[in-house]
Amino acid sequence: MGCMLSCLGSCAGAAAGSACCSAGKVSVKTSRGSKVFHLLIVFLAAVIALLFRFQLHATLDSAGGVVGNRFKKICTNTFPECDNDSQCIGLHAALRVCIALFAFFLMTAVGCAASPTFHYGFVGVKFLVWLVLTVGAMFLPNAFADGFAAFAMFGAAAFLLLQVLTIVSSAYNWNDRWASKGGNAWLIAILVVCLVIWALDITLTGYLYTWFAPNRDCVSQTTLITMNFVIGIVLTGLSVSPVAPHGSILTSSCLAGYIMFVTFSALSADPSSCNTRKNDDASDIIGLVIGAIVMTYRAFSTSRASLFGPTNDETEKGVDQDDDDVESEGADGDDGDEKNDPVEGRWDAMLFYALLALSSLYLMMSISQFQIGHDSATASAAKFGISKDVMWVNIGVTWATAALYLWTLTAPRLLPGRDFGVDFDD
Repeated sequence: MGCMLSCLGSCAGAAAGSACCSAGKVSVKTSRGSKVFHLLIVFLAAVIALLFRFQLHATLDSAGGVVGNRFKKICTNTFPECDNDSQCIGLHAALRVCIALFAFFLMTAVGCAASPTFHYGFVGVKFLVWLVLTVGAMFLPNAFADGFAAFAMFGAAAFLLLQVLTIVSSAYNWNDRWASKGGNAWLIAILVVCLVIWALDITLTGYLYTWFAPNRDCVSQTTLITMNFVIGIVLTGLSVSPVAPHGSILTSSCLAGYIMFVTFSALSADPSSCNTRKNDDASDIIGLVIGAIVMTYRAFSTSRASLFGPTNDETEKGVDQDDDDVESEGADGDDGDEKNDPVEGRWDAMLFYALLALSSLYLMMSISQFQIGHDSATASAAKFGISKDVMWVNIGVTWATAALYLWTLTAPRLLPGRDFGVDFDD
């Protein structure tokens, strides 16, 4: 506990000098820049949480001398329920990082409700507030952290559902953008991309059999790999059939590739002996960094989804063109009109941060391996993502993605009385 507080304290001290001097002036000038800043905080929080969860125990176990013993005593007093278990201490510390991140984005959403220009400004203050919340969260009672984890389970489920909707929506939007350009060149580009995706998909599937189904005893793993690969083939065939004239091979290929990639993530979490990669200790740190990047990207892709309104190129350009007006009005003390807000009004700004808050709950559940109880016994896993719960959550994501895309293909046929904007020749 002492070592992690020292690290966070050092970060706070280093940032305080520059941030405090210009906190009232510093702001980003574009909507995209503001998003990058807040996503950077998500990334830093993910890195810190992952290091606390999976590396802090080694630091505590190897600490010695007067300072090291003092650190251990502080950790024991702060997390008495862990009974001096270093892995349990690391887990509780990581959970508190996620709680602080959730609180930070809720506070930012409230700030945007008070002033639409809050999305831009106070960069230094925001960063310091996040650091203070992170340090302060370390002193929360263990009972609160465990209770918050139960709430985070529902938030993580909502985030994953939005993630599935985002993937399907993004795949459709990509196809629509390219198909609307017309010309043989774009049709050839679509075909080439589809061939590349399927080549990678088939190659990955072969490696999945090698890595996660090395012998005949791995029946479940073989079944999951085969099932999800066949699902991708069926969806692709259905998308180019008369059953779904609105379907497209690019959309289905993207989703087939996504399904197999998530299948890889799921089987990588398999704690059984069939997982030949679970004992690869050489890439632990790299794996943690990649995990932080993946979580940050999930937060980014979900927060920019067009599920709640248009986010086309013209809208984004219009937002950036209005940025100068917002900045000048903010300097004059005027909040400005909602049309000049960097994320299309106060509601959209609040929604952006609400989605990032949900991403912090997903991060919390990923850190805890989707378990609610966090005593010494449930903190024994020493590697990121190795858990049956994590495995089946990811498998569930693949099936939910396939089911949602299947519904978008078949709904116009199954419900002919409703207008889906799809014309049938027959």
